[in-house]
Amino acid sequence: MSNIIGLQMYTLRRELAAAANPLDIYKKIKAAGYDGVQAKLSHHMKPKDLKKVLDDAGLKPLSFSGNDFGQLLGILKDPKPAIEGALALGVKVLDIGSVYSENRKTAEGYALFANTMNLAGKLVAQDGLKLSYHNHSFELHNFEVHRTGMDILVEECDPALVDFCLDCHWLAGGGANPAAWITRLSGRMSMIHFKDFDIGFDETSQPPRLFKAVGEGNIDWAPITAACKAANIGVYVVEQDECERDPYDCIASSARYMRNTLGL
Repeated sequence: MSNIIGLQMYTLRRELAAAANPLDIYKKIKAAGYDGVQAKLSHHMKPKDLKKVLDDAGLKPLSFSGNDFGQLLGILKDPKPAIEGALALGVKVLDIGSVYSENRKTAEGYALFANTMNLAGKLVAQDGLKLSYHNHSFELHNFEVHRTGMDILVEECDPALVDFCLDCHWLAGGGANPAAWITRLSGRMSMIHFKDFDIGFDETSQPPRLFKAVGEGNIDWAPITAACKAANIGVYVVEQDECERDPYDCIASSARYMRNTLGL
């Protein structure tokens, strides 16, 4: 089975919002070398409408975004919108984009959030769906020596209910080893985010970190790719929060590098 190269639509959020017809945006994504997208509802579309647009563009939906059904609290209140939306799109993955800010301050907060994901996961599991948690850097705060918020989430989340979508940019930027995390979570990942970074220039000792197209920044992708292949990950999603040039050129560059240099 060949790999899927996908795009997280946060990358083109401004372009999508400004488009008169979302199909035009998705056709450009297909032309840039992509197989699928982590899409969001827009232009007053329902999930079935989005599925038709993606079909017309030749793109595969990869997941259903948590923002569209109210994240975890939305599922706990009423799981029906998440379940029906995912089934209409034909996906099995419900994105959980971040731990709530109030849960980030303590180890107990992370454990509570993990338990909340387990509870929500149980409500959608009967329909064959699974949650997928996307990390940032703040989960790498150590509450004890060598015990981070991310450690707590991994330990407390039920593998039968919650997967992880590791973001390589945020892991590397937080001082973690992405390849080691991929190996640790082998079997608990359905997709991964490929996102590069560079260091900007200023006069301070802490210059800004910049988002870059994959292969144009400082991340060493060879060991990451090897770990992904060993873990049998088949869906590789590009996300670039900010683009310093034409975003379509950035996403095309990422797709070319991933296919031609990394062999995905």
